[in-house]
Amino acid sequence: RLALAVALALACATGCDRSGKSAPAPVAVKKPATLDPWDPLPPRVAEAMALRGKEGPRALALLNGIWADAVAKGDVRTAAIALHRSGDLSADQLQKAEARAFYLRAVALYQLSGERALLGLVANDLGLLARASGDEPIAWFDYSARVRREIGDVGGLRTALGNQGGFQALNGRYAESIPVLNEALALAEQLE
Repeated sequence: RLALAVALALACATGCDRSGKSAPAPVAVKKPATLDPWDPLPPRVAEAMALRGKEGPRALALLNGIWADAVAKGDVRTAAIALHRSGDLSADQLQKAEARAFYLRAVALYQLSGERALLGLVANDLGLLARASGDEPIAWFDYSARVRREIGDVGGLRTALGNQGGFQALNGRYAESIPVLNEALALAEQLE
């Protein structure tokens, strides 16, 4: 009897039900989407961003030129990305008012171009900037989460919800933060 069980187990190495009939092959579960909103990043923007942390003012000047060229060509996506990345560089240099202005202009252009992944990202960046400035960031994190949910960007949604819930928890708004953080955690587990 033991020999029969061993033989059955070996014969059904790919999976069998109790009757010894082969079980269907396991179905691969597709991981949720994590979008790279910068893909494709315009090459000139990538060159300017390579200067981040080293030559911030020069990088900003390059991005301003990229923005002007893109506007002249009617390339809304590149113009929006140049503004967004200018906001990032300004935030790096603690120039919060300038960063906010760049980000808000990028929001308008992303909305115009239909660039939803980058719209979700810049909304999250505006939330982070608001938090760093002592302002209420929840509206921006919520907007980012809505956009990312609409486009199926699970990784981006997890980030926006984590930022929102973290801010709420740090400010003693536990009842609001717990469901948001639980959803962010569930999304993180999906991505593993």
